[in-house]
Amino acid sequence: MMKKAVSGLLASAAFVPAFAFAQQAQAPLTSQQAAAMQEGQRAAYGAAHDTVIERKNQSIIRPDEVNKFRQKALDNQAAMANPAYDPDAEPPEAKRKDVDYVMEAGRDPELLSLSKWAPTPITFLDRNKKAIPVRSLAWNRQAFSINGIGCPAAHAPGQSSQGDDGAGGDQDKQQEVQEPTVLYVVPCRPSQWGGIAVQLKGYPVPVEFIISASPKASHIDTPVVLNVHSPAPPPRRVVKRPPPPPPSDDGSGPSELWSFMSGTPPQGAVALPVRGPGQAWRYNGNVYVKAAGRMAGIGQAGAEATTGQQSVYRFDGAAPNDVHFMSPTGQDETLSIGVVKRK
Repeated sequence: MMKKAVSGLLASAAFVPAFAFAQQAQAPLTSQQAAAMQEGQRAAYGAAHDTVIERKNQSIIRPDEVNKFRQKALDNQAAMANPAYDPDAEPPEAKRKDVDYVMEAGRDPELLSLSKWAPTPITFLDRNKKAIPVRSLAWNRQAFSINGIGCPAAHAPGQSSQGDDGAGGDQDKQQEVQEPTVLYVVPCRPSQWGGIAVQLKGYPVPVEFIISASPKASHIDTPVVLNVHSPAPPPRRVVKRPPPPPPSDDGSGPSELWSFMSGTPPQGAVALPVRGPGQAWRYNGNVYVKAAGRMAGIGQAGAEATTGQQSVYRFDGAAPNDVHFMSPTGQDETLSIGVVKRK
C-alpha cells in the first residue's frame, strides 16, 4: 500500500516537469536539465514518504495513551462501585427546611434531599411549639438508618448473614417501643431513593416523606422542622337577626298595663312563676307578661304597652306556656310561664 501511494505521488510530481518539457521531447536533455529532473523526483518522493509515515503514526496508539485510557476506565469503575463527593469539588449547601404541615388526608408527600455523610434531624412541633412524639415508623432499613436502626452491617468472613434482612432484631424492637421526638435519618448509600412513613401520636394520618440522596446534589435539607396542625374547620355561619326597632315611648295602652310597667302591679295581682328573663302576673282573669324587647307573634296578645326597651303584654284568659321574645341585642329569648325558676 505504501508503494502504491509513493508511486502515485511520484507520478503526479513527475507530470508537471514532463508536461513542461513536452515541447522539447524531440531534443536531447542536457546534463543540467537531467540533474534538475532527478532532484525534483527525489524531493517529491521524500515528501510522499513523509506524508505516509505521518499518517501511520497518527493511526497507532502510543503506550502513554493506552495507560491514560486504562486509568480512566479504572476511575469510572471505582466511582460506580463507591460513589462519593469529589474532594476537589465544592460540598453541597446545607439549608434548614421549615414546613407548615397541615395534617389532612390527600396531602402530597414531603420531598427531602439528604446526604449519607450528614445525619439529618427531623422534628415535629404542634401549635404550642412542643415536640410531638412519634408513635410508629415504616421504612426500608436497607435504604435508610433512623436513630441507629437500619443499614445491615457487613459480616466478618465465615459469619452467617441469615436473618439480616433489614427487618431488625430484638434490640430494634426494644428501641421502637419508645416514642422519640427527633428522628435522625441517614441514607445507607451515597445514591439512594425511598420513602418513610411517620405516625405521630394523637394524629390519625401519617406523615409521608420521599427522600433522595445523590453525591452530585447541590444542596441538602438539614435540619428539618415540621409545624403540624389540623386544618381549620369551616367558619360557622352565624345568622343574626336585626334587633327590633326601639318602641316609641308614647304612653299608649290600658292603664293596668302601665301599672305592671311601673313595677307596682295593681291590687289583687298574683305573681306567676316564670323561667327566663321576665315577669308574669294573673289579674282579673288575664295574664300580664313583662320583658325586655318585643314579642314574636304580637297577634297572640290582647293588648300591649311599651316604653324604652321594656314591653308589657296582656293575654286574655290563659297565656301560652312559652312566650318568645327578641331581646334588644337581637337574641331569641323564651319565657316559660307557670314554671318554677331553677336555682
